Amino acid sequence: MRIKIHKWHTIESLKMVLKEVAFKDWKFRVWQVGQSFLIQVCFEAIDSKTSIPDTQFGRKWFIDRYATKSEIVQTAFNAVLTALEHEAREDFKYRGARIFAPHFDVDSLVHGCIELDVRTPPGVTA
Repeated sequence: MRIKIHKWHTIESLKMVLKEVAFKDWKFRVWQVGQSFLIQVCFEAIDSKTSIPDTQFGRKWFIDRYATKSEIVQTAFNAVLTALEHEAREDFKYRGARIFAPHFDVDSLVHGCIELDVRTPPGVTA
């Protein structure tokens, strides 16, 4: 087994790694924050509120300056997966409502946690 020893990243070296990542026509934005970095996926899609095509941005993901190339690529993959899930949550509807939408206020969600929908265990009469 060969072990690779990595030096710390600069913003330029991080951008070089991300240039090798491809998913559809999506891109990655990169910021330096102190000695570490944030990455954010961005892509063109129909805005769920306005129904107008616009640039969409995923959440920001932390990258340590000592991250390995594998960690960077895996974080980029998680950024894509999370953005895809976000889009699915915005587009999924039940009775016309976006019941799993990602923009609900967490305090409002607490008020919705009133009633559970569970099965009766086998052999138990309700």
